[in-house]
Amino acid sequence: MAAGPVDRPAKVSIRSAILDLDGTLLPGVLGAQYVHDLLDDGACAEGAGRACADAIWRYGQADTARAEILAEAYRLYAEALHGTTLEQARRTAVRTWRTCRERLFPFVHDLLDLLRAHRVHVYLLSGNSDLLIQEAVRDLGLSGGRGAVTEVVDGLLTRHLLCTPGLPGGKAAVLSELAESGDVDPAGSLAIGNAVNDAEVFFESGAVVAFEPDPPLRDLAALHGWAVADRTTILHTGSRLLGTAPHGH
Repeated sequence: MAAGPVDRPAKVSIRSAILDLDGTLLPGVLGAQYVHDLLDDGACAEGAGRACADAIWRYGQADTARAEILAEAYRLYAEALHGTTLEQARRTAVRTWRTCRERLFPFVHDLLDLLRAHRVHVYLLSGNSDLLIQEAVRDLGLSGGRGAVTEVVDGLLTRHLLCTPGLPGGKAAVLSELAESGDVDPAGSLAIGNAVNDAEVFFESGAVVAFEPDPPLRDLAALHGWAVADRTTILHTGSRLLGTAPHGH
């Protein structure tokens, strides 16, 4: 039986925001650039790296079986980086983020300013490499974030992925961890994302914005009464959901 619309409080006191990255703060898939940069830097196995880049491209083009394609991309990513030093992978991540930050949607800095004005702690939750996400967190001055985490042994990356937020259940697991640590109260959080896997976070969050959603997420937004916004309306929608004037005003 299909679930009915979720009943939420008329007003939610927002203290944290959980933001997706790809397709929400910037177009495309940040990880695609990272894999190409790793190949250019000679920092990964060429065969697996090129196969990973191809899988990421297919993921971006696919309408169905996206989870299966992404699982393949993750496997190839881990294989490509097996034996790479953490320091090398981090150096390339810094270069990739410096390139891709210029592609952030024009509204992003205004949105972050709006959230900070309301004393909202901002977290990134993304399927990209955690090395990229930590660079974004530092550069944008966010409270924290989590991406795909690779096991490190003696300073070298292994084939073992410890956290895969892009796969089914991945974002929900990270959100649960943040809640258990006390860093985030999901009921007092604003979640913004564009893809159906972001619904894992939406279901637990006090306020939701489906940003230029893919068709499955758009259907869920209609079913559950979630706010829908695009790059021209996101600031207005965010202001409405935050509900009050910024602190100090």
